[in-house]
Amino acid sequence: PKTTYYFRACASNSAGWTYGDELSFRSHGLADVGNPTVYSLGTTSVVLQFTLSDLWGGSVDSWRCEYATEAYWVEHSAYSHSTLGAGSILEGVPKFCTVSGLSPGERWHMRIAVATEYGTTYTDGISFASAPENPYGLVPGAPTYTKAPLSWSGPAYVEKWMLRYATGGFPSTPADGEEGYFDAGLSTTITGLVSGETYYFSLWSWVDDAYSMDSVGVVVSLPSPVPVNLQASPIDGKRVQLWWLVPDDLIGDNSTSAVIRASSAGYPTDPTAGVSVYDGPIG
Repeated sequence: PKTTYYFRACASNSAGWTYGDELSFRSHGLADVGNPTVYSLGTTSVVLQFTLSDLWGGSVDSWRCEYATEAYWVEHSAYSHSTLGAGSILEGVPKFCTVSGLSPGERWHMRIAVATEYGTTYTDGISFASAPENPYGLVPGAPTYTKAPLSWSGPAYVEKWMLRYATGGFPSTPADGEEGYFDAGLSTTITGLVSGETYYFSLWSWVDDAYSMDSVGVVVSLPSPVPVNLQASPIDGKRVQLWWLVPDDLIGDNSTSAVIRASSAGYPTDPTAGVSVYDGPIG
């Protein structure tokens, strides 16, 4: 079956051989169907794409997508449901199959079956997880100069949460910006931020390599530090020692600067007035 044969008639006499026209014949068999791929994926539906490459002399009687949850497939090595395909199938033309009614955030096994008068072709099965539902909300706590506490909620079946942040706007995909958190908890505190900066946070739910279709976001503006209790002690007639207090989370922080200006004509009114005395890390 599924073989191409070539024929031609030959005759000979004392003058030599004579060859007739060539003819070819293809034996019939099961259709050749390429394995499906995921064309688009949602929380409760998926669109599979596949291509029938060769009918081998047959015609399509029907075609369908067979599917089952991972738990059922592992236990029974079989598919529990099927969706009958609609429309004709042409050789070499991509075909699409939509399966609806899936449970969000669950792993599925699916394959395509194409029936002709010579039997049914089954593709290899593919496995993927449907997208989980979106997080319910992202709530900021009280920020400090370099830290932003956040908490969130969402569906109980979610395995992990992806939190991303940026300074120029909301991260639009789970790969944009900086990763702030990717684990199973419901809260975190982002540290090492820059005081006085505004941060945009986006959160996605994640199950088995599938992210939610959309994210939830929140904007957090960190306060700008103001050194307090600036003190001065004369060392001698030409030198003076200065010190100041800063919040605990700015101690050792090299990303936030302090500027001290001096003037004999009164207090400097802005960071450019007078003479520079200090311009360095605040902590």
